[in-house]
Amino acid sequence: MEIQSLMDNNEIIRTKDLSIDFMGFIAVNKVNLVVKKSEIVGIIGPNGAGKTTLLHLLSGYYKPVSGRIFLKNKDITNLTPEKRISLGIARTFQLVSTFSNLTVLENLTMSYYWKMNTNNLFLKAFFDRTNLVSNQYEQIKNYLELFRFTNIADKLVKNIPMGSKRELEVAMALINEPEVLFLDEPFSGLGDAEIDKLLIILKRFAKGKTVIVIEHKISKIKDFTKRILVMSEGKIIADGNFNEVLQDPEVRKAYWKVE
Repeated sequence: MEIQSLMDNNEIIRTKDLSIDFMGFIAVNKVNLVVKKSEIVGIIGPNGAGKTTLLHLLSGYYKPVSGRIFLKNKDITNLTPEKRISLGIARTFQLVSTFSNLTVLENLTMSYYWKMNTNNLFLKAFFDRTNLVSNQYEQIKNYLELFRFTNIADKLVKNIPMGSKRELEVAMALINEPEVLFLDEPFSGLGDAEIDKLLIILKRFAKGKTVIVIEHKISKIKDFTKRILVMSEGKIIADGNFNEVLQDPEVRKAYWKVE
């Protein structure tokens, strides 16, 4: 394939002229993106720039009107979100995506068995609590301990603080050891202390993974990301290291309206 021949062994994601519009409004406009293995990339830009829409395309929640998406050498353009999860993609959302009326333990259990895409296994694990102490459940117990959820394992998620909900969402995304992690405004609704705590977790667990993170709190991702992309009006207008990108005249004009 033409795109496959362009991809080297160090690339994990590539898009080719990726576009989507909504009733004539072009949200993502012919985006060509290359992300390498184990690279941590930040995406910033003004509201309405197309950042979240791009993540929806990459993770399968939206289908492009044109263009293609490749994971390593596999064309995943038309694959469902569930299929992409099975291939090693995980993500979080702007609004915390957890199950409020389930416990912390049950949320982690759902995420762990979801990737297996085996309903019988999932139902057995979820409804038979005796299964939770089996060898099959070792990974879930480990994550309860690693994220310090042991004391709140049986609490309903609706009754835990927002910071803990964000941490739980990240744990749910990471529990199956994905190769690629998409984070959509992970610091939304958190105070500085909660953000700093979550950053420690992300830095620890993101090692060796490919991460794309959207965030408006730019200063908080400066030491987490190695590369920053800026989107405006559905296009990538800048791509480089943190300081260079923020000094780019086009970025200053699009983001801060500074001429």
